Amino acid sequence: MSNPAESYEEYIVPALFEPWAAELMQRIVGHPGDDLLDVACGTGIVARRSRPALGDESAVCGVDPNPNMLAVARRASEREKVAVDWHEGRAEELPFPDASFRMVLCQQGAQFFSDRPQGFAEMRRILDEEGRIATSTWLPIEHHPFFSALNDAMQRHLGTAAASAPFTLGDAAEVKQLLSAAGFHDIEIEHVTLTAKYPDPERFLDETVNALMAVVVSMLDIGEDELARGVTAVKEELREPLEAAVHDNVVHLPWHSHIATAKVSPAR
Repeated sequence: MSNPAESYEEYIVPALFEPWAAELMQRIVGHPGDDLLDVACGTGIVARRSRPALGDESAVCGVDPNPNMLAVARRASEREKVAVDWHEGRAEELPFPDASFRMVLCQQGAQFFSDRPQGFAEMRRILDEEGRIATSTWLPIEHHPFFSALNDAMQRHLGTAAASAPFTLGDAAEVKQLLSAAGFHDIEIEHVTLTAKYPDPERFLDETVNALMAVVVSMLDIGEDELARGVTAVKEELREPLEAAVHDNVVHLPWHSHIATAKVSPAR
């Protein structure tokens, strides 16, 4: 298989994460001079698309614990000629002083925090008193039947429930509690649905597994031969549900997410 982070950027980001980045960004208004941090940035699509709207007066940063994802983010920002400062680090211990930013965005990353309350507390810590936050997290896996079937197949053939990991912070009440406990105010949570369109159905499953390897660390523990055999078995089992999602040789899958916004200081 190709490098997971490169496959993630090439195939998954344009179909899925770039449209969702636009949804996230439009819910938190930025102004020139507002410094922005993209937490759990992956290959940095949120930071890269935020940069032009903020102008040269603002600092735009991305932070992620995965050096392979950051390497792809750096190459992409250089290719696109957008100035973003990339940092390796965990959400639970952000490498920035208190009150360093006006805005924090976290696209589909909070579900992967090893300590969610600490991660949200850190995002509050690095925001100033006029700070604003926007996060997105997928609804539970039962709202995504194709990925529920994929997860079942991966458990049978690869011994891992890795496909469920992106869907483990799907309870809006839990998201609200995490934001409130961290000290945020004026919390609003919206249920949004978008349909992702993936070209080349034959490539789709390979790239989906590659994307999981890029974001779910436990996938890296599977040996190469075992992974190859397991992926072949998974693909065979998923052929029927995949065909049901293909129209005009393009995979169409609806994705359901909560988008939460909040402020450091309550409205007056």
